[in-house]
Amino acid sequence: MSSTNVPIQQLQHMHQQLDTDVKNLAAAYDTLNSVRGRFITNKETIESYAKVVKAQDGKGEDTDEVLVAVTASLFVRGNVVPSEKVLIDVGTGYYIEKNMPDACRYFDSRAAKMKEMMDNTEKALTVKQNEKEQVTYALQQRAAEIEAEQQLQQQ
Repeated sequence: MSSTNVPIQQLQHMHQQLDTDVKNLAAAYDTLNSVRGRFITNKETIESYAKVVKAQDGKGEDTDEVLVAVTASLFVRGNVVPSEKVLIDVGTGYYIEKNMPDACRYFDSRAAKMKEMMDNTEKALTVKQNEKEQVTYALQQRAAEIEAEQQLQQQ
C-alpha cells in the first residue's frame, strides 16, 4: 500500500478498526479456550466419578460420603450412589442422560470443536495483526511525508 495515495484520516480509521478487530478476536479466542477447558474438566470429572463407582461395586449398602458443591463456596453432604449414567448439560437449560463412555465422547467432541474454532480464530487474528502492522507502518510513513512537506514549505 502506497501511503501517499491514502489520506492520513483514512489510515487512522483503518488502524482503529483493525485494533478493534484484533481485540475482539483475542477476546473470542480466550472465550473459546475457557469453554474448551470446561469441556475437558467435565470429561475428567466423569472419569473420576467412574473410578469412584467402580470402587463402590461390591460394597453393598456402604456408600462413600462426599461433599457436593451447590455453589462455589457452599457444599452439602451426600452419598455416592453407583450409576452408569450421568446428566450432562447440553446448553440453554437442557440436560441429557448418557452413559459415562458416551458422555466422555460427547465432551471430547465438543473440546475438539472448540480447538478447531480456536485454530481458525488464531489464524484470523494473525492476519488482522499483520494488517494492523502494515497500516501502522503506512501511518508512520505518511506522517513523515507530511512533516517533510511542511518543512519544505517553511523554507
